[in-house]
Amino acid sequence: MATRPEWSRRVFRLRGLPNRVGDRSDVSQLLSQAVGIPEECVRVCSLAESCDTLASLPSKVATIRLEAVPDRLSSASHLDQWEFPFKEEPDQCLILDTHFQGLTALNDVKPEDHHTDCIAISGLASHPFGSWQPHGEDKSFMWIRDELPRSVPGTRTIVYGYKSELIGSESFQTISDIALSFIHQLKTGGWNLNSSKQIVFLAHSLGGLVLKDAIVQIARVESVKGILNKFKGAIMFGVPSLGMHQSHLMTMTKGQANESLSQDLSRENGSAYLRQLNKGFEGLSILQNARIYWAYETKETRTVQLENDEWTSNGQLEILVNPDSATCGRNVGSAKVMTIPINENHSNIVKFSRGHKDLPTIIQTISELCSQEPSNMPPSSVHSIEKAKSRTKNPKSYLELPTLSKSDCTTLKDLDFLLSSIQELHELSPAELDFRADQIEDPFRNTFEWVFDTTSFSNWLQEGTGLFWVNGKPGSGKSTLMKYILKSQRTWDLLHDWRRSFSDIEEIIASFFFHYRGTALQKSFEGLLRSLIVQLISFQYNPFQRRWRTFRQLKKQASELISERKDVLNGNYHGTHHRGSTKETLRWMDRRFQEFGTKLKSVAGEFRQNANEPGTRFLSTVTQAFQNCRGGMLNKLETTLHQILNQDALEPPVDYRDRWNLAF
Repeated sequence: MATRPEWSRRVFRLRGLPNRVGDRSDVSQLLSQAVGIPEECVRVCSLAESCDTLASLPSKVATIRLEAVPDRLSSASHLDQWEFPFKEEPDQCLILDTHFQGLTALNDVKPEDHHTDCIAISGLASHPFGSWQPHGEDKSFMWIRDELPRSVPGTRTIVYGYKSELIGSESFQTISDIALSFIHQLKTGGWNLNSSKQIVFLAHSLGGLVLKDAIVQIARVESVKGILNKFKGAIMFGVPSLGMHQSHLMTMTKGQANESLSQDLSRENGSAYLRQLNKGFEGLSILQNARIYWAYETKETRTVQLENDEWTSNGQLEILVNPDSATCGRNVGSAKVMTIPINENHSNIVKFSRGHKDLPTIIQTISELCSQEPSNMPPSSVHSIEKAKSRTKNPKSYLELPTLSKSDCTTLKDLDFLLSSIQELHELSPAELDFRADQIEDPFRNTFEWVFDTTSFSNWLQEGTGLFWVNGKPGSGKSTLMKYILKSQRTWDLLHDWRRSFSDIEEIIASFFFHYRGTALQKSFEGLLRSLIVQLISFQYNPFQRRWRTFRQLKKQASELISERKDVLNGNYHGTHHRGSTKETLRWMDRRFQEFGTKLKSVAGEFRQNANEPGTRFLSTVTQAFQNCRGGMLNKLETTLHQILNQDALEPPVDYRDRWNLAF
């Protein structure tokens, strides 16, 4: 084991920590055992739940410093990632790295307090974590990790890293390519879901162009457009929106695959890419609901030059990004209030140390962005809801009918809003929701016929209610069994109630297969609800539409009649319903009110009756790994299903395991 002072100045990221890890001492113990160094040599600086929603099991991530370095690291110092398998679980391992690629959460927030995710994007050829730290030997402080969560409670901080090295690069990626990768990271992290929190971005230099390009791309794609409705604002630090001084960059990248990326940043020639990006970004209407601050440097920066075959920061002093470019021209006039001058060079503009004079300004600005009134619009159906709002700006005068109870009015108001939004049902059900079901192979012939001979299961299909839980080990065939049950005609025969064949009540079989290794939507409670809503409405679509047309017609007629009644009372009525005297006209209108009220009440009652229909049953499987999360999503799912679907309280899951425990 080697002890090197320079290693203590490095910050490492440790991934793959089991979810059972409770505190920083557990992290120190795990890593010390894995790499063979004393616990006291491991300095854990942060511990948080991972942003990796595609992991087979929930995990945590930590940032650490090492006072001593194991031989494996010192003998392979040219690497930036090392893996340490668990002895008891060889297929799982701790991953130690210094590159910080992708998303890295720096703190946890209690669910009841969590309101904002603050995501920081580093600049060109910058380290995703280190570029936000002050220069010097002391690497114990990083303001986004250590100061921001304390000063703005309820905010989770995250850094995003991407490769953009200049020297010796073989990559020909464009800024748009980097932006698209960032979009995919946001999607797999679940930020396109309704359940995600509002987002505030911090972007430095090239990171701001990546963010702007990503926002422009997101605005064109329906499946991820929900991210924009969570976008509350950003602080852009030295972002070269109109170009930057980059002659030294061109020298470094000349003849390399990434030369075109440097050319896109040109200030002198006026980059066509930057002009197009700025035009597309400024033209987005969604930005009217977000606040963007533009921070700019007020010190020159020492450029790089080649000395003895090495690139050093001993070149000429230059203004890399001038205030006009960094603020898109907002540094003059009334728009200047949205700009923040920082008396540092281009690199140091984000490297705040403890007590830095500009840090309180930045923290206060972030706090203001986080405290904005959140939007109540569900991202997945923003367009349909905007249409609904435009159709319902006028007061619902038909709700003034005297025959409608408070409950009726509430039901009709909900229907008015809900049904106006349902016109774009396809947004509720992206193709990815069915991916897991399509992926499951059909069983061999006659493999699962025995399931219908199991008395408890057959009786449950015929007479039971609530949840029937099929329990088995991972890989034992539960998903294949569930697909077989879902597709089998015998399931329908046992479920079918002959008494219902003589009524208007339809039987509906709806299903959803959680995909634990899939996207956030494929394994989330929101994905379950989206799928069930679409399936339920699809079965009931025609009768639903008939009732809806009746409702809209009655609503329109009632609203018109009430408007006419007000004209009669004001002496301004000249319509076709005039019945001689004002008294006779009002009497005729009152009789019509009674008729409309009775019919609307009947429609409201029909919708309520269907919503409260008894007899719903749930067939569910669960893996041992999922059982370990009993205190989290599973309990929430059971409770919320009970609340939403108006069922009797479900028995504790352990009772259902006792009822039928499949041991394949």
